[in-house]
Amino acid sequence: MVTRESRVTLAALSVAAAVVVVSLVLNLQQAVPYGSAILYLIAFPGLALLVPQLYLARTTDDPGMRKWHLRAGLGAAGVLTLAGANVDPTGRTAMQVIGVGLLIALFVVEAVQGYYESSLFEDASAE
Repeated sequence: MVTRESRVTLAALSVAAAVVVVSLVLNLQQAVPYGSAILYLIAFPGLALLVPQLYLARTTDDPGMRKWHLRAGLGAAGVLTLAGANVDPTGRTAMQVIGVGLLIALFVVEAVQGYYESSLFEDASAE
């Protein structure tokens, strides 16, 4: 039996592939500023990786898996965006800013979660 995570990931990869095919057929690289860099960001780190991980983090009941999905989505998308910055020299700065922004978002999420899990909130009630 196929797990829920696998179905979500497969659907996201299918949507990302469809976006790539449509962009190639309609030649959207010429119409979009920064052309191939923006299409790369939308298709691979965005639709194929970040969106399904954020969806799974939002819909899971297990706090440990929620953390895992947030870390995997933000961290991997940030690293892939920084790695893909060399794909198109015209969009290099934009991709570097977005990649660093995703990694900063990961560190902020970790800091907030660590703050709420610290000993300051041990005796706090859930009300």
